[in-house]
Amino acid sequence: MTLRPHEPSPRPGPGRRRPARWLSAVVALVPFAGLSHGCARDHAQAQLQPQPILIDGASSGVARPYVLVNGIASIDLRPDVADVTITLSVERPRPNAALSELRTQREGLIASLAELGVSVVNLRSSHTGVSTLYEFRGDREIRGYQATQTFVASLTDFDGVGDVLERAAAFDLGSMHTRYRSTHMPEKKRELREMALRAAELKAQQSAKVLDVTLGSVLSIEETGRNAAGWGTNANFVENDFNTEGSTGAPIEPGAVPMTLTVEVRYAIVQAVGVHDQEDRS
Repeated sequence: MTLRPHEPSPRPGPGRRRPARWLSAVVALVPFAGLSHGCARDHAQAQLQPQPILIDGASSGVARPYVLVNGIASIDLRPDVADVTITLSVERPRPNAALSELRTQREGLIASLAELGVSVVNLRSSHTGVSTLYEFRGDREIRGYQATQTFVASLTDFDGVGDVLERAAAFDLGSMHTRYRSTHMPEKKRELREMALRAAELKAQQSAKVLDVTLGSVLSIEETGRNAAGWGTNANFVENDFNTEGSTGAPIEPGAVPMTLTVEVRYAIVQAVGVHDQEDRS
């Protein structure tokens, strides 16, 4: 046997046909092209068929209808405690002298308030503070040292507020003011929130009944509006009518302030629907 080196096949000329393997490759692609065309036709037919959508279930990217309602609740809250804030302020040339005088003033204030029935239990105090005082005479110079301490007397008898202020005015004061509050605020907030949520629930049920739909699960809850009771503003005088003839002589007290809360609740609508309504298909 004689071995000859491999010679490449000659390229087909302009008038010659390509080898059969080129034709087989083209023929082999025809079934796949037909299959792809058939899949596209089946997919298009599937798209034309009505597809049921479960509104409240797992959805494949389809927006679910919902109903959004708000609930508004309001409670009139009357304060039952008056906080009288008293800040003692003593200025002396040296820090120790200022602190010593502040202790004297503090002991005298506590003893004076005790005579009015304000016990230590109802008296809170801050830490003692010392700061440097300056004056300017061309250059800044130290004028002295200021020692301060703040006390808060909590009173349940509003008639005694004036007496406490009068006693405190006899000492070296930096500032003095009053503030009213309610000790029932935490439970009133819980009651207010429950009332607002109940109002939203009833509104959603009424809307679903009128529109003939079925409510699903709660999608979201948001507190959108809140108005906490704030005594010390014009709202204090809502119920503080001036007593004229027929007055009972009762002392004027801070009026009840409305505390309101608004919530927004989003409910899903559970309903099996198709692409076309039953009426359209009929």
